[in-house]
Amino acid sequence: MAEAHSEARRIGEAIRQARVLQRRSQKDVAAALGYHQSKVSRLESGHGTEDIRVLRAVAQELGIAPHQLGLAAFPDASAADSETEDMHRRTFLAASIAALATPAASAAAHNDLVQALLPGLSPASTGAVMDTTVLRERVGAARRLFYTCDYTELERILPSLIADLRLASTGTLDSDVLSALLATAYQTSTSLLLKQHDQAVTLVRHTADQLTGSYDRRSPKYLAAVGLLLLRGVTAASGGGDRAATEEFLAEAKEVARYVSLDRPDAWANFSPTNVALHELSALVAFGDAGLAVQAARPLMRRHIPVPERRAALWVETARAYSQQGRLSDGYQALRIAETCAAQDVRRPAVRDLVADMAARDRRRTLPELHHFSRQLGVPA
Repeated sequence: MAEAHSEARRIGEAIRQARVLQRRSQKDVAAALGYHQSKVSRLESGHGTEDIRVLRAVAQELGIAPHQLGLAAFPDASAADSETEDMHRRTFLAASIAALATPAASAAAHNDLVQALLPGLSPASTGAVMDTTVLRERVGAARRLFYTCDYTELERILPSLIADLRLASTGTLDSDVLSALLATAYQTSTSLLLKQHDQAVTLVRHTADQLTGSYDRRSPKYLAAVGLLLLRGVTAASGGGDRAATEEFLAEAKEVARYVSLDRPDAWANFSPTNVALHELSALVAFGDAGLAVQAARPLMRRHIPVPERRAALWVETARAYSQQGRLSDGYQALRIAETCAAQDVRRPAVRDLVADMAARDRRRTLPELHHFSRQLGVPA
C-alpha cells in the first residue's frame, strides 16, 4: 500500500512540474480538459491517479511522456504494454480496496460493489449487450430497492448492472441515455455504501473521478446523478470533520449546478444550485460555524424551494445554527416552520435530540412553548 501511495505522489508531482514549466495555472489546464480546477489540484496531490483515461488526457495536454505517468505508449501500444499498465492501476486500486474493510458476513457483496465502482476494474457482466429499454428497467428496479430499503438485494444486483451498463454504453447510438443510466447506477451505489460503511469520502472520490468533467456535453440526468453523488460526499466529509474534502466536493457540485437544474417536486434527481446551497448550509452547521450558517440561510429563506423535505431541511439546519448561538427562541420558531413544511421530518430522532437539548438548556423555562413542543414530540423532559 505504501508503494502505491508513493507512486501516486510521484505521478502527481510529474504533472505539477510539467504544468509549472509551461507557466499554466491549474484552472487553465482544467478548462482545457473539461474539468474543474479541483480535479487538477487533486491529481497533483496524488489523488485520482488510478484513472487511466484522465491521466492520458493530462499527458497529451501537457506533453508528458506516457511512461512518466505509469502509462503505456499512446494508441499503438502493444497488448502486453496495456496489460502492464492495467497491473499498475490495479496495484493502486488494491490499496484503496484494502481500506474499505467490512464485516465478514457482507464482505463478498460489499467487495464486489466497491470494485465495480473503482476505475479500471471490470466486474463480470451478463455477456451480451443488452437493450436500452431493459437496462432502463433494471436501473429503475435498483432505485426502487433503495427506496424500500432492501439493501441486501440491491448490493447483490448492482455490480452486474454496472458492468452491463458499461458494456452497452461503448460505441452505441444511445450512448447519452446509457451514460445517464450509468451515472444513476453509480449514484445509487454510492448512496447505498454511504448508509452501510465508514469509508464514505474515499468511495465518493473514487466514483466521482470517473464521472466529473465535460459538463457542457452531458445530459441533465447524468449531471443530476453526478451532482447528487458529490453532495453525498459533502455530507460524509462534513460529518467526519474533513473541511478540505467538504470544500472540494462543494466546489465541484457548484460547477455541475451551473449546467443543470432539476428542481421539480417529482424528480428523483432533485439537484440544483438550491440543493447545493442547502448542503453548504448543513456543512457550516456541522463545523460549528453558526454565524456563517445563519448568513447562508437568509437568502435561502426567500427562495422558492418546491420540495417539502428540502424546505424542512433549511429550517431544521437554521434551528441548529440558532441553537449553537444560544438563540433558543429563534431556534424554536425555525423548528415550527420546519414542521409546517414536513411534519414527519421534525419527528426524526436527530431533530428530537435537538429539541431535547434546547429544552434542557432553558433551565429557567423562559420558553414554555419550547417545552410544550418537546412534550408534543415525546421528548423526555
